[in-house]
Amino acid sequence: MRRWLALLIVLVTLCIVPTAFADTASEDTTLPLPYGYAFVTNWEVGVGVYDAPGGARVRTITTPDTWVSIHGQQGNWVQINKGQWVQRGDLWYAEPSYLRGYEYTGKEAGGIGFVVAGPLNVRASPGMNANNPPVDRIMRYDTVHILEQVKYGNEVWYRIGDDRFVMSDFVRRIAPTKRPAGVGPGEKWLDVNLGQQTLVAYEGDQPRYATLTATGREDHDTVRGLNRIWIKLLTSPMSGGNINDPVEYYNLEDVPWTMYFYQGYGVHGAYWHDAFGAVRSHGCVNLSPIDSHWVFEWAGPNLGPTDKFVRSTADNPGTWVYTH
Repeated sequence: MRRWLALLIVLVTLCIVPTAFADTASEDTTLPLPYGYAFVTNWEVGVGVYDAPGGARVRTITTPDTWVSIHGQQGNWVQINKGQWVQRGDLWYAEPSYLRGYEYTGKEAGGIGFVVAGPLNVRASPGMNANNPPVDRIMRYDTVHILEQVKYGNEVWYRIGDDRFVMSDFVRRIAPTKRPAGVGPGEKWLDVNLGQQTLVAYEGDQPRYATLTATGREDHDTVRGLNRIWIKLLTSPMSGGNINDPVEYYNLEDVPWTMYFYQGYGVHGAYWHDAFGAVRSHGCVNLSPIDSHWVFEWAGPNLGPTDKFVRSTADNPGTWVYTH
């Protein structure tokens, strides 16, 4: 066990990129996350970690882009691990994304798309001009049903209802993907479209769930191909990059709903950003907390009720992941 855990630590350096942060003033969240999370703000001068509120210093955090999980709070002190406390003023609490994907009903008319820039104007006909003013607006991450694609000059517009059109540039359309060779007609598989930055969960040829993702940015490409999830973990630490480069280094605790499908490339929740629908990571497939929890519960291998991780076996295989 120690051998593969050591290998896992080496491999989890592919998944993230430095991020902006927001202070929610609370470690609580209504999202399906195992913890609240916070960014360590004063790492440049060193953030003291103490064995108790006002107790003895046990270490100092001096690493950039460091995020910690929250285990409790007492006055102006925040517990970040067992026997480890920091002052509240040294933290900015995370504000994770509330993006929620689309669960298919089987009665869809047309295709599905997600708004990636909003508020997005809805017009009665294609084209932006004074004679065609907005009739409505839809928000970022809203789902639309694409009933028709219409050309207007050099532009492409989507009809999303009667006399309702939106410009396609601001919508990520879910492109149906043919089941890859090797995936059985009733098997579960995840389709990760790197061009559209979308993920679709399929059973055989039937889509079950679709959402936006954030995959590897330039020089940190997500691996392509068909692979199986080889291990699932409720949480996993992730760190990597040059510790002397604040732009490249990262150090995150308890990354939730982690599913590795090829070496250290994984599908997992991202609590540190809200930039889905665009490339961003160091190679992993980032999902919002809500979406990653849905996929984690749906995908194999199946986790026991008291297990914190499970490895794929012949009797409990991992779900296929197709990245392309």
